[in-house]
Amino acid sequence: MEETAVDALVALGFTLALGTGLQGIDNVLQNDLQYGEISEIIGDSNVGKTQFCYAIAANTLLHSEFGITWIDSNGSFRSHRLVEYIKGRKEISDENLEQMEEYNIRFIIIDNVHEMFDDRIQSENSGRSAIMKTILGRISALTDIGFTVVTTSFYYKENNKNDLKKVWTEQMRGRILIEEDVDDIRTIRSLSSSLNHVQVFDIIIMIYIGWKYLVTSKPFSDYAYWSSRCELE
Repeated sequence: MEETAVDALVALGFTLALGTGLQGIDNVLQNDLQYGEISEIIGDSNVGKTQFCYAIAANTLLHSEFGITWIDSNGSFRSHRLVEYIKGRKEISDENLEQMEEYNIRFIIIDNVHEMFDDRIQSENSGRSAIMKTILGRISALTDIGFTVVTTSFYYKENNKNDLKKVWTEQMRGRILIEEDVDDIRTIRSLSSSLNHVQVFDIIIMIYIGWKYLVTSKPFSDYAYWSSRCELE
C-alpha cells in the first residue's frame, strides 16, 4: 500500500493533533483534535471544559512555535490560570517564555461558542441559523488556510433533536465529551464518528479532589495528575 504524506509524518514522529501533554488524557483523545480542523469540547456547565482548554493551550505554547487566540463569549477566561498551567510544567524555561511572546497565531479557542447564538438572545430560528452559518463560514475560512479551531459548548441530550445543533455537529472533525456524576467523578470520551462504539470504553476517570484531578486509564495501570494549577510530579 502506498504511503501517504500523513503516514510519513507519523513515521517521523510528528504529532498530527492537539494534546494536553498528559499521557492518560491524550491516550483517550486518539488524535481527535486534528491540526487544521475544527473540533469541540462539550459538557455541562462547570464540568471542566475551560480547564481542559487551558491544558491544551499550555501544551501548545510549550511544544510548538505557534501562538493562540482565545475568544471568550461569556467572560470566564482568566489569563493567570493559563500562566499557572504553563509555569507548572517541568520543561518551562526563559527561552520558552520568550518564544510565547512572539505572535504566530495558528490555534484559536472559542470558549462557550453557543452563547453567540443562544435562543434567549435570538428568539427566531432563522436569526440563530444566520448567526451559526456566519460563524461556521468564518471558521471554515480559517481552517482552510491552516488554522486549528477548538470550541467549547454545553451538551444536552435533547440537542440531538435540534436541527441547528445537528448542522453544527456535522462540521466538527473531533468531539470530546466531559461528564460528571453525583460523586464528582468526571469521564472523558471521544464522540467522533470514526470511533467504533467499543472504543468508548477506552476512557479515563477524573476524581475531583480539591484542586487536583486524579487521572487513571483502564485497567487503572497508568496514573497522571491534572491540576487546575499545574501538572504535578
